[in-house]
Amino acid sequence: MDFLTTIGFASSVITIAEKGKGIDVKLKNFVRKVLKGDYIIVIFGAGGNGKTSLAYTLNQEELDNLNYKETHNTEQLKMNSDIWGHFLVAPGQERRIERYWADLLTKISTGKIAGVINVVSYGYHSVDIGNKSFKDTSYFNADRIDNFLDDFLKEKRREEIRYLKKIAEHIKTAPNKVWMLTLVNKQDLWWNKQKEVENFYKNGEYNAIIEDIVSSRGTNHFLHEYISCSLFSCNFQIGSDFTKRTVEGYDEPLRRANYNNFVENLNSLLRNGE
Repeated sequence: MDFLTTIGFASSVITIAEKGKGIDVKLKNFVRKVLKGDYIIVIFGAGGNGKTSLAYTLNQEELDNLNYKETHNTEQLKMNSDIWGHFLVAPGQERRIERYWADLLTKISTGKIAGVINVVSYGYHSVDIGNKSFKDTSYFNADRIDNFLDDFLKEKRREEIRYLKKIAEHIKTAPNKVWMLTLVNKQDLWWNKQKEVENFYKNGEYNAIIEDIVSSRGTNHFLHEYISCSLFSCNFQIGSDFTKRTVEGYDEPLRRANYNNFVENLNSLLRNGE
């Protein structure tokens, strides 16, 4: 899979309907499992990375608005779009992990989960603080006010690593074949640092954890891919007085091209992971 795409390489999504009579036996069996609710995917990730937005956009449902709202418990969505599967969306706030992740992680380690989508965003985690100032957050250091965004992003990337470690331990013990997709969201905020972002996930500590799963399970029992997109394009804001604008030149056609690339590759993972 390509980590990202450009307009010239965008391809259309392949749907079940377009397959028509050409659906093979393996795909038919897969569709039956989905319709029965036996094929379940969990969407993990830290709070503010876009997990709920992903579930709703895949299901072709309109978002109420672009403001971040915390997920208070595990959400369940039965998909009715071109994506085949039943999705469980895990809350990402650290204070809710102990309560709600335990059941989801147990489902993985006992073979009840077919796939995992881990949503990350290179640290651009939305924070719900209403109209308060960014200076009121625990991330603010008055001595480093000019470095606030860099410090915030680094801390949130460390959080992404911590969360992945929790998931990895349970994938390693799953009795069934499990696939995993790392979705690097919010391209519109880091598009001018493409190589830096790709290198962080594919060549650093994050990928070392993935490779540890591969070493433990083998490629026949664990399949992982990286892909990136922007579920929607929006300035990054913390409170009422801090804004990081989207990267100049990242327009809607480019966003749609990368989103379609993600959807097509997700469908490929679903088929190949069966």
